[in-house]
Amino acid sequence: MTKGGPTWLEDLKSSTTSNITFQQVTLQYPGYLTPWKKVKIGCPGYTYPRALNYAHMLHFFSLTWFRSPVLREYDYVWRLDGDLQLTRPVRCDVFEVMKASRALLGFYKWKPAKDATQKCSGPVHKITEAYARAHNFQPTHLQHIGYPGPTRYCAGWLVFKWSFWTSPDVLEFAEHVAKEGLAYYWRLGEQTLYAHMAALFAPASTLHQFGDLGPFIHKNRFTIWPGPEERRPPFYARDPLCARLST
Repeated sequence: MTKGGPTWLEDLKSSTTSNITFQQVTLQYPGYLTPWKKVKIGCPGYTYPRALNYAHMLHFFSLTWFRSPVLREYDYVWRLDGDLQLTRPVRCDVFEVMKASRALLGFYKWKPAKDATQKCSGPVHKITEAYARAHNFQPTHLQHIGYPGPTRYCAGWLVFKWSFWTSPDVLEFAEHVAKEGLAYYWRLGEQTLYAHMAALFAPASTLHQFGDLGPFIHKNRFTIWPGPEERRPPFYARDPLCARLST
């Protein structure tokens, strides 16, 4: 922003013909958790106070934004992070693809678990299994979560069927995990939580994998989702539905 010029938000709004709504969000440490300074964090290298703001972000995308009044009016929500750069155009209307495929979650990339990421996810899998038993229901595909199945999705590029992800059952589970403090105590990423939420409540047939988007660049520095070794099925998918709807 130059002196006397538009603010960053004003400049962003003037750069598009789309309707833009900004919402101010207050990030606070949950009062029901152990005070942060007394927490022994399970993830290596994840220390107070440097990690606190990052943990706030994890908590926001794991629970807070599902309660956002601004998003309630929408059928679908496309999360596209501001620090994510695409290397190929999105050639179809992602919302039309979601509607045509009757998908509850649209994703581009998934990854299996590795030792390092498991250490920073805490006991989320055990908590999910125990939650299913306590509520007497059969998870849709929880048995496939983990290696070699999808343990986490690329959270910076996801499309949600909002009525499903904000439904009482799904929100109740998200709140249950939040009260276990996994984002703050372990650094549980929302991309891992989404995989478990979908495995509990969404049939595998309602998960649509978008494709042909090329590698993603994060913060203009390095390539993610997928890396060079992962540019093959089922990591790097073709998407015939998107191709058909783009014509």
